[in-house]
Parts: sequence; C-alpha cells; structure tokens
Amino acid sequence: MSEASGICQRMYDLAKEHNGQNKYLTLNGVDILIIQRAEDADHILRLNAANYVKNLSWLRQIIGASRFSEDGEKWRRRQQISQPFFNKIDRDQLVSVTHKYALSALDTLIAKNDQPTLRDNVFRTLTSNILLDSFFGCTLDDIGLDLDILADLMELGSAFSFSTENTVDDFYQKTKSLPRLRRQMLESFSNFRQSPICNTPLMQKLLEAEKGADKINLTQELTAFIAAGSETSAATASWLCYLLAKNPDLQQKLRDDADTFWRSGEINWKHLSAFQSLTQFVSETLRLFPPTPLITRTALSDDVLGDQEIIKDQKIILSLIGIQHDRRFRDNPWQMTIDAPKSHKTSGDIMAFSMGPRVCGGKQFALIELVTLLATFVQHARFELTSDSDPAFHWKSQMLHKNGVPVRVLPLC
Repeated sequence: MSEASGICQRMYDLAKEHNGQNKYLTLNGVDILIIQRAEDADHILRLNAANYVKNLSWLRQIIGASRFSEDGEKWRRRQQISQPFFNKIDRDQLVSVTHKYALSALDTLIAKNDQPTLRDNVFRTLTSNILLDSFFGCTLDDIGLDLDILADLMELGSAFSFSTENTVDDFYQKTKSLPRLRRQMLESFSNFRQSPICNTPLMQKLLEAEKGADKINLTQELTAFIAAGSETSAATASWLCYLLAKNPDLQQKLRDDADTFWRSGEINWKHLSAFQSLTQFVSETLRLFPPTPLITRTALSDDVLGDQEIIKDQKIILSLIGIQHDRRFRDNPWQMTIDAPKSHKTSGDIMAFSMGPRVCGGKQFALIELVTLLATFVQHARFELTSDSDPAFHWKSQMLHKNGVPVRVLPLC
C-alpha cells in the first residue's frame, strides 16, 4: 500500500492519538507538518493566506492547469470566468433539478439492493448530471462523456498527491497509462464543442477565454470543473447513505421532516433550508467524513504559528479530519449530533469547504444539492447497513469507502 492510498486512515489515527495537536509526519521522504488545530488552519487559509500557496502539482500534471490547481493571478483570471455563474445560481431550480436526478438514482440503487455495497459510479453519475444540467443544459448521455476515464485519471493522480520533487518525471516514468487516458479524455470532452445543446452562457464564457490573451484550455477547465463540482458531492452522497443506515432512528426523524417539506407545496430552498435536522445532518456528514479531507500548502517564507516556527518551503497538510474531530469543540467528536450548537470553525458546512480567499466557490451549490438529495432519499427509500465493520477508507482524490459503502437501499412500501 502506498503512503497516499493509506493517508485517510492515517489522519483518523492521528486525530485519535494526538487530538487537537499539530504533528510532523514523513511522507515520501519529506517532513510535512499536519495541522489539526482550527486556529492554525485559520491563520494559514485566511489571516496569512498569501504566504501559503497550493501544492497541487499532481492535479496539474493529470488534467492540466485550472482554477483548482493554480494560485495568484492565474487563479484569479480563471476564477473570474466561472464564479459569477455559481453566485447567480437559481436555488429553487437547483432543488428541482437535484430532486429529478435523485429519484432516478434511487431507482438504480433499489434495483441493485441484492448487492452488499453501493458503488461509487451511481453517485458520480447522479452529481455529474446535476452539475451539467445546471450549468450547461445537458446530461452525460447528451454529450457521451465517459466518467470512468475521469475517475481513472483522478485515481492515478492521487497516488502522487504528496510528491514534492520530480513530479513530471515521476508521472511519465511510473504511469504508463497516463498518455492514453489523457487522449481519451480529450476525445470525450470534444463533444462539448460540437454539441449545440451545451451552448450556455458559461460555455460561451469559456470559449471566449480560450481564444483570449490568457489562452485558457477549454478541455482542462471543463475537466477540472466537472471533477471538482461532482466528485466531492458524489463522495458526500455515499457517506450520507452510510450514516443514514448507521443511524436508523435519526433516519426516521429526517424522513418525517422531509415528508413535511414535500407535502407542504412550498418546494423551494428557503423552506427546505428551514428544516434544521436536514441541514445539520449534511453538516455532520461533512464533518465526520469530509470528502476532500486534506488541504495541501507550501510556505513561501518563514512564519510563526502559535509557538511553532514555520520555515520557508515547509510542506503543510491541513487535516480536516483532525480539525473537525477536535475534542475541545465537542464532547464526543466521533459521534453524529444534529442538535448541538455549531462551531463556526469546525462544522462540516464551514470547514469542509476551506476558508479565506480560496474558499470553495461551489459551496452554496453543493449544500443546496446535498440537502435536497438527503430530503429525496429519505422520502422514498430506507437505508440498511450490510456490515457493522468500521469504514475502510480509499483515497482517490476524494475520501471514499473502499469497495463501496456497505448499505442496502430498499423501497419504503
């Protein structure tokens, strides 16, 4: 097992053994500072964010430069292209779109209830269709996009998540399949250009940027957009199902609240967000099992973090697992609690999306999507565990349950 593949379990172990403490670990021969304190994460991500740059060379080598891998002016120019569309999203329309695709996904999950686990591809198809429909007016079937290629690319890159030297050489020497996968991805994304269905304002903006002075690569930007915009939500949706099955009494409470919402006739985000049990369940899912549990940074210059000195070029990993399981903020941070007061620093709906100038631009989109998914799931289905074993984590650029979550989905009637 590579160090990257076992990183999530290592972070959970570290959070238990050294709760609320920052620790140095040696990964790939490099001493990396693991941040497990919310106040230190705040310093790095917000108060002194300019001193800490992204360390995502692996993502750049896999899918090319995008707003998700870049920093500084390169990041700002890319961010200005797509962020306005996230900011202007029609929330009620997103509830409707999410509900539609969630019902279709449930049909698939229920039809496979003879299997002991829920496979990731169902959730990836679900969230990708929500994203594509919302921003490009099309579906995976419309453009023939092969998500398996994207998943293979992201899994390939995740093995290099913590490489710090000779990244390009490593990729091309050790990953013989990379050229083939990148070629297949280019071919798959070419349908975006050819399809009149996807001719939306965001697509026009991306095409203009590709022809402009910045020469932003359309395929790279679209690949990163879909990977970041759907993979995290897909991973969270699978953990939602796991926690529903693990908490049957709470599942029933959520079902009662969701039923009240759907029968009210006020099918809009304002009304849905008023159901605290639903929003808090999503927040707690993001806290307990953050889909992107690690934020990597490199210090540009010396700094001081509390009583700890940071030297120039220090590699840093902010462990959301450690930060969100800090006993200083919760009596039992390993237990789901939907009626406890939220901490502004360690709640899943806050910290799991990062903070500061590079906070996730799709945060509001994702929260509306996830709460709607939850409300739809519990209204139409029942979730049961097929195994009482502790989760087995699989790092695949997202934190997934190895071999799929051990859950069976059954119809209510």
